[in-house]
Amino acid sequence: LSISPSHITVSTSGQVTHIYKLLRDIPRVRLAFSLHAATDEKRNTLMPINKKHDLTALGQAISYYIRVTKRRCTIQYVLLAGVNDSHADASLLAKYLTDVAPVSRLHINLIPYNPQSDPVFVRPSIETVKAFKGYLMKHGLFVKIRETHGVDKMAACGQLGNVGLRKELSRRRQEQRQARSLADLTW
Repeated sequence: LSISPSHITVSTSGQVTHIYKLLRDIPRVRLAFSLHAATDEKRNTLMPINKKHDLTALGQAISYYIRVTKRRCTIQYVLLAGVNDSHADASLLAKYLTDVAPVSRLHINLIPYNPQSDPVFVRPSIETVKAFKGYLMKHGLFVKIRETHGVDKMAACGQLGNVGLRKELSRRRQEQRQARSLADLTW
C-alpha cells in the first residue's frame, strides 16, 4: 500500500517500549493512547498492562510523542458507569493530562461503553457523559464524545470480535424475521 504514515493512527494501550520504538522507526505515524483511568490503582484493574508500564511512564511517552512529532496527541477514554465516570475521575484525568502536556496539544475522545455479551460494565447516561466532558473542557481540554454507530450489528468500538454478542444479535434478528413472516401470513 502507498499510504503516508501521517495518515495512519495506531491505538496503543501503553506498551511504552513499543511506543518509543514505533516513533523511532516510523516517526510520522499518529498515536492514540488508550487511558481509561487516571490513577494507577484503577488503571491496573481496567488495563493490566499498567502494572508493567504505569501512568508515569505513559505520561513520559505521551510528552515524548508530542515533542518529537509536534502533533496533537489523542487520548481515548472509555466511560464505564460507576467505575471511571465520576466528577472525581474527571478531576484526576484533567490533573494528569495537564501535568503531562500543554492542553493545546491534547485531544480527548470520550467513548461511552458499548455493551457486550455478558457485560461486566454498564454504559453511563448521556447526562453523565456530558458532565464529564464539561468538566474537562473547563480545564481547557479539547474533548469530543465519540458517537456510537453499529451497536445493533456488534460493530461499535469494543464490540468487534465478541462472538457471544454476535450470536445473540443474530438470534434476535432471526426472531424478528420469523415474527414478520408470521404477521404476513395472518393477513
